[in-house]
Amino acid sequence: MGLALVACSDDDNDDRIIEGQDLPEKVQSFVTTNFPDADYSRIEMNLTAETDGTIYEVDLNNGFEIDFTAEGDWVDIDGNNQEIPEGILPENIASYIAENYTSLFVTEIDTEADALEVNLSNDLDVFFDSEGNFLREEK
Repeated sequence: MGLALVACSDDDNDDRIIEGQDLPEKVQSFVTTNFPDADYSRIEMNLTAETDGTIYEVDLNNGFEIDFTAEGDWVDIDGNNQEIPEGILPENIASYIAENYTSLFVTEIDTEADALEVNLSNDLDVFFDSEGNFLREEK
């Protein structure tokens, strides 16, 4: 009996599953505004923030995966090869992509320490600084 107890308490699980109503209002508003036809399929709350600040990992039934900070700001948005809805990217970045990558669309956005990484539908990664200025692209 003691061995089973030790095995269970040795679980290094630092997260828990929560319901949509348990998310911060800012997260709920972001989801309903940008994904009005989607429902939550899984929401995981990390008890300790990840290195990028992620506390909430939200999976939607349309295939999108979005990570949020404790304050409700998005950190990463993964469309799983689907187009990220308009209005999420800062206007100057959205304009740059529309002008320079006309036949492509954004499938993922990743906030990094000193940059914003935007993945395009051809697997090209485009990086911008915190002001939205183009830095580089990588294949």
